[in-house]
Amino acid sequence: MSEEQTPKAPRSGSNYLTPMAILMAGILIAVAVVVKDNPQILGLKSPEPQTTETAVAQNPAPSAPKPLPALFADVDLGTSAIEGNKDAPVTMVEVSDYECPYCKRHALTGAGPEIKSKYIDTGQIKLAFINYPLSFHDPAATKEAETAECVRAQGGDAAFFKFYTKLFETSAGNGAGIEDVKLYDLATQVGVNSTAVKSCVTAGTKKESVAEDLAKINTIDQNLRTQVADLIAKGEVDSSWADQVGIGTPTFFVGKSSDTGTIKGEWISGAQPISEFDKVIEKYL
Repeated sequence: MSEEQTPKAPRSGSNYLTPMAILMAGILIAVAVVVKDNPQILGLKSPEPQTTETAVAQNPAPSAPKPLPALFADVDLGTSAIEGNKDAPVTMVEVSDYECPYCKRHALTGAGPEIKSKYIDTGQIKLAFINYPLSFHDPAATKEAETAECVRAQGGDAAFFKFYTKLFETSAGNGAGIEDVKLYDLATQVGVNSTAVKSCVTAGTKKESVAEDLAKINTIDQNLRTQVADLIAKGEVDSSWADQVGIGTPTFFVGKSSDTGTIKGEWISGAQPISEFDKVIEKYL
């Protein structure tokens, strides 16, 4: 019969092993924390704090798009209607469509009246008007442009610009047009013979004049687009500008008046507030 093994009793000192291990672990953790916060104890170099400049260098902000420089076009005034002092030192060209709602806003409640009182009526600039009836506003836009030119043939530039205002006040825009009776009554309201105006329109007397304006502005449109394409190719502006430059309505050109009848005009796009026109006009006064 085998002898039964009796387990040996533990040494009395083994009761202190667990607390001692916990104490040693705590000391090691404390030493590690001290060394981490003060690496110079072990002769190590402290890490450099990350400055704002360092953070920016590591995570640069996206670059701002390159702004579009001023664009210019040679604009031949031709036989355009002129408002204001014909000897004014600065010329503004307005390219517009009588059915365009933005043109209407400019002419009636936007910067148009302010430009007139601030610059045209004071003799500082003259305004030349060029027709640009948009195809999707036809036939109303072209008919109104031809009618305005027929009014001018009867009553001169003063009657033309009065009729310009009447057209914008009367038409609902976006190609809705104005019925004939009302259209020719507007001619009477500005002091010209409505029968003569109607005959002029019916005969197509001003068709060629309006078509020439349209062709002229289409050529300028292509010129502006070419300028931007060249700037993009040279990396001087962002490619997104390719879709943002061209002739819409209204469009304006401002430049020094010239005896040749052609101005080198700085392009202004859209029915901008008066502050934007001020910036450009003041450069040429």
